[in-house]
Amino acid sequence: AADEFSALSRQKRATCSSAVCYNGGTCNNFTDSPPCLCPLPYIAPYCRVAADYCFTLQPDKGITELPVCLNDGNCTLTYADPYFNCSCLPGFYGLRCEHAVVPEASTLPSDGGTSPNFSTETKSTEVVSTGVANLTTSGWHETMGVVLLISVSVGVPIAVVIIAAMAAAIVFAARYRNRQKTSRSGDRTRYVWEEGCESDFNSHAI
Repeated sequence: AADEFSALSRQKRATCSSAVCYNGGTCNNFTDSPPCLCPLPYIAPYCRVAADYCFTLQPDKGITELPVCLNDGNCTLTYADPYFNCSCLPGFYGLRCEHAVVPEASTLPSDGGTSPNFSTETKSTEVVSTGVANLTTSGWHETMGVVLLISVSVGVPIAVVIIAAMAAAIVFAARYRNRQKTSRSGDRTRYVWEEGCESDFNSHAI
C-alpha cells in the first residue's frame, strides 16, 4: 500500500511538473485536480485567468448578493484584495458605494438650530442699504438700493460701492440741510418785510 501511495504521488508530481502554472500558481500535489493551486484572483486549472469579482460573491466580506457596487456604482476588476473597485456616483461613498453623503450645516448660536451659510456680499449689501435709509429719505434709499444691487451684480467690489454710497449720502444730506436753512431764512425775511409794511400802513393811517 505504501508503495502504491508513493507511486501515485510521483505520478501527480510528474503530471504537475508537465503543466505550467501561471501568475504565481503552484503544483497541486494533494488531489487529482486541478493541476495548479492559484492565488487570488486567478483561477484553475492553470491560473491564467482572473476571476471577475465584480460578479462574484464574497461572504467573508459581507457580499452575499449582487450587484457588488451599490447605488449605480461602476465596478472594475483589481488584482489586490478585495479584487474589485467601485467608482461611486456623486453623493455616495464606501467600499461598495453603500453610504450616502450627508450635507453639512452650520450651527446658529442664537437658537441652537442649523442653517446653511450665506454669502458675505449679500449681508454687506443689506447693511449698506440700511445705513442709507437712516441718512436719507425713503426715495433716496430706494434709488441707492437699486444702484447697490446693480453694482454687486456686475462685479464691482463691495468696498467701492460702500464708499461711494456713503459719500453720496453725506452730500445729499448736506444739500438737504442747506435747503432747509435757505427756506427758513426766506421765511424770516418775508416775515420782517410784511411786519415793516404793516407798521408803515399803521403810521400813515394815524
